Amino acid sequence: MFLAVSLAVPTGACSSSDSTGASGGEVVDGGESVVVDAAAADANDGGTDAQIDGDASFVPGTVVFSDDFSDGNLADDWDVLTVANGTTAEIDMGAFHVKTKVIAAQEADFAHLRKTVPGAPSRVRLSFSATFPSTTFTKGSMAIATVDVSNNHFFTLWLRDTDSSAPAASLEEISLSGTKRNVLGSPPPTNVATKIVVDIDLAAGTASVTWDATKALDAAAIQKGTTEDPTIRVGAVYDYGPQDAFEAHFDDVVLEYY
Repeated sequence: MFLAVSLAVPTGACSSSDSTGASGGEVVDGGESVVVDAAAADANDGGTDAQIDGDASFVPGTVVFSDDFSDGNLADDWDVLTVANGTTAEIDMGAFHVKTKVIAAQEADFAHLRKTVPGAPSRVRLSFSATFPSTTFTKGSMAIATVDVSNNHFFTLWLRDTDSSAPAASLEEISLSGTKRNVLGSPPPTNVATKIVVDIDLAAGTASVTWDATKALDAAAIQKGTTEDPTIRVGAVYDYGPQDAFEAHFDDVVLEYY
């Protein structure tokens, strides 16, 4: 059971917890299982949020999408909001707030936003601010962001990954060559707003992750390749049980193409 709100017509790669539908409506939190499509809003809301048009080209090194959540409206910026039944996702104090529920083994939960931005950059840089009451996990798995650079090349930022022997914070890469696990030097700090950056350079074949000035992953080798209309997700993207309730605030999401 989940609730997925398509805030515009979605394109590009799609995770197993994403869904789209065909009727209009509005979402507050995870209640009944329902799928809703809302009409696409203006590409620029006139505030600090910005995104390129579907037909627009990008200038390398520029911001192609951003949202600081200050307008209190998700529909004018994001394609899809996906919320599992019994889980909450809302704008709270000018940030995107997610709160998941306790889940048992073999169960899953999620509450996240998704955005696809047209383009074929050689480098994709996702950044956002996040505040976590805790990043210490003793069970289950939790991912807070994904970057799909094409329909067959994906990156997932885990606070605790699915490795069966020694789960840890990692950046996971899935490509046609297989799956690669890049273990991070540490999880992000708790109880403080932290700028998180996932920097993927397909031309150089490297990926980096930083928490503010701390390099959690420094130019790890990845599969080189091309991109096509990258898709980002932010929030509690994957939450696999057994797992305690999880809470986080996300803000100042920025996507840059190079």
